[in-house]
Amino acid sequence: MATAKKEEFARKLEQKTFKLLGPIHNGDTVISEVTITEPISYQVVHAQRAVEKDKNKHVLPCMLDVISDLPAGLALRLKARDLGHISRWIKGLNEAALEADGLIRPAAPGGGDGDQNAVDPFEVGFDDAEFAALSDDEIDGLESERTFDLLSPLQYEGRTIERLTCREPTIDVMMNAARFKTPAEVSIAMVAGITGESIPVINRLVQRDLVRLEAWLAPFVQDLLAETGGT
Repeated sequence: MATAKKEEFARKLEQKTFKLLGPIHNGDTVISEVTITEPISYQVVHAQRAVEKDKNKHVLPCMLDVISDLPAGLALRLKARDLGHISRWIKGLNEAALEADGLIRPAAPGGGDGDQNAVDPFEVGFDDAEFAALSDDEIDGLESERTFDLLSPLQYEGRTIERLTCREPTIDVMMNAARFKTPAEVSIAMVAGITGESIPVINRLVQRDLVRLEAWLAPFVQDLLAETGGT
């Protein structure tokens, strides 16, 4: 019975196939296109952990190894222009989700509006984020609760999760999140705390759903982030 339910649930994940401007030669095989599936939060966590362990690595190729259909290790051989197209597509998914909610995601330092590659689309978390300072009146006027319909509903332990309600964070939520090392893990712990869900559930959110919840949460924690310089 449980198996039947699992088969009935088809998760909605965005995918796109890119024709490569610079084909990749892998032995006798020439790879002329790559299919990308939108990132899931736990994949970003794994990529950031890999970079934390080995400073010679970068989140971008670590992510591409798991969200593309390229054989392992070949992401590093993508040409810069092809990487740019993929990055802009992921970034566009996130920005469209935020725009539909009337939200703005904090930008990385130096990320001007006209620079399409300024923000790494695979980065999640508040690390080194710049926030537009809100006045006391604006902060006092923030809604203390908001429900989000997930763009990509998920199943976890027999439950189908289609929406999450966020509530203003408490000090204990922020202190608990601060125990984690990577920006993605801190963000996921924060979102788990304000939604009342477990970290394994939030780990399964697609990135564009996670950044929506991050953006709603950001103004509440702007003073903390200003004091600490990020997570």
